[in-house]
Amino acid sequence: MKRTKEINAILKDDIPKVLKSLGKLDRLKEGLIYCCQCGITIGIDNIGLFILKKTGGIEYVCNRIECIEDYNLTLEKENNESR
Repeated sequence: MKRTKEINAILKDDIPKVLKSLGKLDRLKEGLIYCCQCGITIGIDNIGLFILKKTGGIEYVCNRIECIEDYNLTLEKENNESR
């Protein structure tokens, strides 16, 4: 059986506009946003993911493949635990 998964994505050129609409662009430009995996400061050039949480917060992940993979593994583990 083939599994499908819906992915919501934003083009890189649209990230500043989206972050501005969320009130987070200034924080990004000021260097106040950090990767939730490695702690590096995130800017427009190294943002890999930003995830709107159901709780209202936002999680940010840098563009290092290790951080993206670790974040995805964390999500999978959380999803499996909640079943």
